[in-house]
Amino acid sequence: MSTFSNKAMVDRLIAGDGWLPETGDRTAPDNPPAIRITEYTNMAGKQAWGVVFQGDSNPYRYESPSDYIRNPRLIWTKW
Repeated sequence: MSTFSNKAMVDRLIAGDGWLPETGDRTAPDNPPAIRITEYTNMAGKQAWGVVFQGDSNPYRYESPSDYIRNPRLIWTKW
């Protein structure tokens, strides 16, 4: 899981079907693809994107409102 504050990086992941264009070996176990991206407002009131990678134990972690995640909206899923 990762939180991004850079929309351009999120757009690149979406365009690359979960991979960044410069990603090397896509079969390496330490290089999983992104599988879900959720846009939300963080606790500071800024827009952020929660990115979940294949193999994460809770792929829905950014989709439930909390003190840290407000107005979550799933914007992309690999499947």
